[in-house]
Amino acid sequence: MSVKFEYILSDERQTSLNKICLEFRRTRKEKALRIIISVVLFLMAIMFFVMSRIQLLSLWVGLFFIFLIFLIYFGHRIEFWFSRRRFQKSIFRNEKITNILSEEGFTELTGKSEVKYKWEIFDKAIETSDYFMLNSQNVKIIIPKAHLIEGTIEEAEAIIKRHIQLNSQRCSKLF
Repeated sequence: MSVKFEYILSDERQTSLNKICLEFRRTRKEKALRIIISVVLFLMAIMFFVMSRIQLLSLWVGLFFIFLIFLIYFGHRIEFWFSRRRFQKSIFRNEKITNILSEEGFTELTGKSEVKYKWEIFDKAIETSDYFMLNSQNVKIIIPKAHLIEGTIEEAEAIIKRHIQLNSQRCSKLF
């Protein structure tokens, strides 16, 4: 039993994929840690600004801490911008992509490449009303439900549940 999804990787599709990844990052439970680190960095920056009356190097260290606070809150936006620019130069731009979910694993086919992943590399799956997201340490695969061409959503969900722990998350509609 296998389920097949097919779509064209266009600029709009890549933008929506980036938005999904940003939404996923925003929903993670790191806000408390982010706030604590920001407060510590802010207090250290104030301390170094006060010490800058004595040494000029302390001013630069304080500015560096302020820059780190900026990166904590806006780093994902900068990464989104770089990702869009990289995709515009990519050889996979406007390429037809076929995703196949089977008992052996996940296969992604294009006119230029074929990639096969075994189920063992994925440690988490997220299902929303619009897509499945398969996660591993280095790979995040987003499979839109609207682009199903063979099989059913229930079959895809059953295959994923057999091999990966499936977590449902509520996200806004992004496709």
